[in-house]
Amino acid sequence: MRKNTLAILVLALMVLTGCAAGGLDYQGLNVHLQSDNCPGALGFIETSKTKYGANRELIYLMDSGMVNLLCENHEASNGFLQDADYLAQDLWTKSISREAASFVINEYTIAYAGEDFEKVMINLLGALNYSLEGDFEGALVESRRINSKLTEYNSKYEDKNVYSEDAFARYLSGMLYEVDAPRDLQNLDSAYIDYYKAYKAYNTYAEHYGTPLPRVFVEDLLRIAEATDRLDEVSALASGRQWVKHSEAARMGRIVLVYFAGKAPVKVEDAYITPGPNGPIKLAFPKYRVSPPGCRSGQLVVKAAGTATELTASTELVEDINAIAVKNLDDRKGRYMIKAVARAIVKQVAIAAAADQIDNPGAKLAARFIGSVAAAATEVADTRSWQTLPGEIHIVRTFVPPGSYETSARLCGSVHNLGQVELGEGDTKFLLVDTMY
Repeated sequence: MRKNTLAILVLALMVLTGCAAGGLDYQGLNVHLQSDNCPGALGFIETSKTKYGANRELIYLMDSGMVNLLCENHEASNGFLQDADYLAQDLWTKSISREAASFVINEYTIAYAGEDFEKVMINLLGALNYSLEGDFEGALVESRRINSKLTEYNSKYEDKNVYSEDAFARYLSGMLYEVDAPRDLQNLDSAYIDYYKAYKAYNTYAEHYGTPLPRVFVEDLLRIAEATDRLDEVSALASGRQWVKHSEAARMGRIVLVYFAGKAPVKVEDAYITPGPNGPIKLAFPKYRVSPPGCRSGQLVVKAAGTATELTASTELVEDINAIAVKNLDDRKGRYMIKAVARAIVKQVAIAAAADQIDNPGAKLAARFIGSVAAAATEVADTRSWQTLPGEIHIVRTFVPPGSYETSARLCGSVHNLGQVELGEGDTKFLLVDTMY
């Protein structure tokens, strides 16, 4: 029986290597989305649910939420995103007990709990769902969840992440306070607070992600700063700029176009193999492979019904998910390294203990080598990620007199009809377009 101990250990390790396999066939999903076949895309995800695997339930929920959002099924999308939010929070609170298993084999032995930015995107997309439906109070609830999440996540880490605040989420939250009740002074105060926090966050974005301060955001910040008598706090931004006064904006309609450009980065393995005393030792870490969007420039085109006059406004980058993902993972590289080294030590100790039960010196040496090879085979980087997210989010906002308008978006030579919009005094309409597929 003693001689079989190592064989059993090796077999168990090799079987558990299979935990890394599985996941959705995204090429199949992409075919449906590239052809705007929403029923096919949604059906594909649903029929492929079992392929995600037990430890990828969060990814299934996030993918389902995102695809339903793209297909304008906002209620269904929010249902999946809320389930994803609950599951992510549950996995977060149980993270200490769950992670013990991953020290023995690899990260695939535990459920995927999501990157910090992915969990924030759950609520940000939820806020967009509500905004697209005109439910600004529901959107604000989602926005408030984002700040509490980031505070909670960063309190766990000794070395704080750069991604401790989401600038676009703050910008969107400020905008939602403003449009929910544009004549409510308390709402305007809340809007200014979020705009100002977004301003601070965009300064961090510029430094670490290369995201410039969006012009349209600065105009919104200055408008509400002036309306709440706080213009002196951001006076450095006011020089040489013009903006629509709040009193004027409250009498007009507002159109906000959100533009999803390109696809989110994909995790791949970055592995290192070094010779050990018994055989090869492998350390594996995830890294992001970024595919920059093919189209970054866009214009919102607004034409009043019955006229040929067009109003155009250009989109601006407000959230570089590609850059955030790469930096956020890099911030955690040290934590990954510590865990990978500890896991390698645990495996080597287990293999040595099993091999020591073999009396024959030659067989013992061979067993140590075979065990090390098996241990290296099970050491794989966790490359699970939310692949249906956009790579970048752009936005444009424009004010127009109350009335009926035909809207479209010009994106790198192509025109996307966005339909007719009816706007009354103080009304806001959110629109969405994408070039993800």
